[in-house]
Amino acid sequence: QWLVKDGKPVGLDSRKFAWTINASAYFGGIDTVYLIDQIENPTQHTYDKAFGLYLEQGNDKTKLTVTDREGSNVLDYAKITAKVLEDNLQLKDGEAVYYTVKDRDENIKQQLLIMKLPEELRNGEFQLHYQTNWNDNVGGEYGADLKNSVRLVWMADGFGKPPTWSVDKDVHAHYPIVNKKGTGYDANTQTLTWQFDVNQYGTTLSAVTIKDTLDTSKY
Repeated sequence: QWLVKDGKPVGLDSRKFAWTINASAYFGGIDTVYLIDQIENPTQHTYDKAFGLYLEQGNDKTKLTVTDREGSNVLDYAKITAKVLEDNLQLKDGEAVYYTVKDRDENIKQQLLIMKLPEELRNGEFQLHYQTNWNDNVGGEYGADLKNSVRLVWMADGFGKPPTWSVDKDVHAHYPIVNKKGTGYDANTQTLTWQFDVNQYGTTLSAVTIKDTLDTSKY
């Protein structure tokens, strides 16, 4: 497969998600190839620019430099082509940008991660790693479907329409409002110690009551 994408939570911090793009690109003499990653709903989660973007190829893993750009719907993910990217971004081989698509009212409509593939990535296998942060105002009952897509677009003669290859990946983000676990037992005093982890997500709560009930037939 040309593209495979995976996403999962980072440890116990359910506000952060790690994403991996696996690409196998063999384009021969084609020298204009772009990889475009999309966060479909930027109100749910956003690129973690502090973590950045890592390229892994073989045994080498390198953090890439990614700059910020923003613009209008001319770079709509659903209609994007290599020619449009060439005309609007003028990226060099290996250059990557975070591209924020805004409407006329300056509302963020899409967040894109765009990279122009250099020759060594146009003809081989590689991985890209990045993370996203789940926004505090995400909808739903402590959960949501985080939607990500990625595609390759390239310039080539002989196609009736601009060539592209894409794959989608949705991850359900969910966290419990409270966790309870036993953390120790003192044999001398026959005492059990319990730990409550409350509101790990860090959202705003009001009128909250936590009730712990013991089975009196056992304790």
